[in-house]
Amino acid sequence: MKWIKNNFLTLGILFLSFIHLYTPLFYKNYHFSLVVNTICFLIVLIYLLKKTNHQKVIFFLIGYFLIEVIYLITIKGSFFTNVSQVLTFFSLPLFILFFSNLPKKTNHHQITFLFVFFFILSLFLQNGDELNLLNLIFLPFILTYAFKSHSYLLKMMLFILIFLTTLRAKNTLYTFSLLTIIVLFCFINYKKILKSIKKNELKSLVFLAMLLGIIALSIPNIDGVSLIKEKDFFNLFSELDLSSSSILLGGHFSLQNNNDALNLFVSLGGIGCLVYSLLLIYIFIKIKRFKNNKLALSCFLVLSFVTKNTLTNPFLILLLSFLFLKIDKKKEDKDVLLVSNMYPSLKYPHYGIFVKNTYDLLINNNYKVDLVIMYKQDSFKNKFLSYLKLVSFSFFKAIFNNYNYIYVHFASHSPVGVLLPYLFSKETKLVMNTHGNDIVPDQKEDERYLFISRLSIKLADVVVAPSFYFKKILLRNYNVPQNKIIVYPSGGVDVKKFHKIPKKEAQKKLNLDSKIKYFAFVGRIEKDKGYDTLIKAMNHLKKREKLKNLKFILVGSGREENRLNDLIKKYKLEKSIIRKPLVNQQELVSIYNSVEALIYPTRRKSESLGLTGLEAMACETLVIGSNKYGPSDYLKNDKNSLTFNPLDDLEVADKIIEALNMSKKEKNKLTNKGRKTALSYSLENTKALFLSIFKN
Repeated sequence: MKWIKNNFLTLGILFLSFIHLYTPLFYKNYHFSLVVNTICFLIVLIYLLKKTNHQKVIFFLIGYFLIEVIYLITIKGSFFTNVSQVLTFFSLPLFILFFSNLPKKTNHHQITFLFVFFFILSLFLQNGDELNLLNLIFLPFILTYAFKSHSYLLKMMLFILIFLTTLRAKNTLYTFSLLTIIVLFCFINYKKILKSIKKNELKSLVFLAMLLGIIALSIPNIDGVSLIKEKDFFNLFSELDLSSSSILLGGHFSLQNNNDALNLFVSLGGIGCLVYSLLLIYIFIKIKRFKNNKLALSCFLVLSFVTKNTLTNPFLILLLSFLFLKIDKKKEDKDVLLVSNMYPSLKYPHYGIFVKNTYDLLINNNYKVDLVIMYKQDSFKNKFLSYLKLVSFSFFKAIFNNYNYIYVHFASHSPVGVLLPYLFSKETKLVMNTHGNDIVPDQKEDERYLFISRLSIKLADVVVAPSFYFKKILLRNYNVPQNKIIVYPSGGVDVKKFHKIPKKEAQKKLNLDSKIKYFAFVGRIEKDKGYDTLIKAMNHLKKREKLKNLKFILVGSGREENRLNDLIKKYKLEKSIIRKPLVNQQELVSIYNSVEALIYPTRRKSESLGLTGLEAMACETLVIGSNKYGPSDYLKNDKNSLTFNPLDDLEVADKIIEALNMSKKEKNKLTNKGRKTALSYSLENTKALFLSIFKN
């Protein structure tokens, strides 16, 4: 919905253009299209009258329209068609005035998108003349956009489209207009072109070579047919009505095969042409776009007075006017494109929270960031559609935008859409953030995508490892040069959110019994996350009769919940366990502060760091955790935590008993050092390291 709101105007243009293009295909008459065009004209007229400072001009036009309407009542022919014809002629200057005064702004990305869209559309239309003219209408803006673009893939795509539409046209007048616009572009931008050649010879030479190629290949044969047919031109004079009223107020019959200037004169008459000319002069004087953009003015004059039927075609009028919408330069280029297949949502608030942390860091430090992400999905269909959206959106954004950095989370799935655009953009750097089973497969299914991980890591300019454990894997298994790797702890820990609060206060928020001692497990209920190790350890405690005043809070959900339930029933531990499948960060803070310790028994080789343990440490909660894989980076036995072999459930039970028997002084010593460890991994303390990636 947000995307639709931001692009409402562009979508509206597309919708109206569809009506103009497809009405003749579905209806024998064109009244429906005329009705739509008339309604649009009246809306524009009312807007200009109420919302702008052009009231005097609009009142003057309304006076002329009233005189014209009175005259049209007295002549033969369809009154509505004649009125619509007059309004169509005046649509071009009025629409330009309308778009140039809208508070809404557009950008070159939207204009380029429209060009590509209408080219593809032309492939499905038998008569492509109108869409061939779009090539000329969009050409000055496409040239500007392509010249600025970092993407050679985009340059090639745009020039291929321009060339193909040129081949479709193949006539003298079209080529003349094309060459005129290209010459004007080179003349107006010659300083920028020369500067770019000195700065980046390859980029400019490729651009100019494509430009010259289009010119050479677009010149038609000697027998090329002009857009103005001679027989229609000479037949014009035999059709003219030379009565005084017709000369002054127009003949109002169709001369669609003649050029625009003659159509204008015949249809509007002397008074109408005078009013039209005065309106154009007013626009040239008032609109800054014409003052500051010689290219816009030059192309407008070429298209208005040389190209066939531009002034009488509602479809072309609408699109030509749209080009005079204010360009929002702030939206032109972005610093970073962030792509991730995991991001927190209302349903899964903790899923991919580290990605959001990195996004917030960039935004809070004044980076302009485009975000292409997907949320956790429950069904295969939704997951497939989400990945399709992720790949396609990241692909088009990477092509159509000039990013300094493409920052990708998860090396095996997320980079699919950006690798090709990155290869064709020498001025963009690729930052690849590895996380877990994207480089260390947990299952055979994960191994299928390792070739993407290897390719994306090899291509990346910077590879981010969440821990030194993962850095060793990148060095050993992926042969990544050491100077390409930066160890950054997945967004770090927000120590302002995760902090100590009184245990009684925390337990009260969760409606827990203060007479009972609690332990917690926080993590996904997935293979090798260690939930089964904890259940078996609880069974050992039960046999030793240590569970009487103990309860365990299990936070998380996942694919192995049925197995978890079976284990709980098998050992008859239902009364000793409190299940919480989903919690937000606020509730998580209360849980950490309510328990004696967090049990973190992961035995997953793809566990890259384990923010859960650090979050608990930030709350000054004792962590009893795994001494292997990612957590081993920060969990140090008897220094800031208690650690165990995650394959030994009996040792887990022993560590829980050790924690229960600890004196307050001994426990505080570990938790205080745990807090210091968490601070070293905090957002603030790791921020400089992270931002340094995007300053090179």
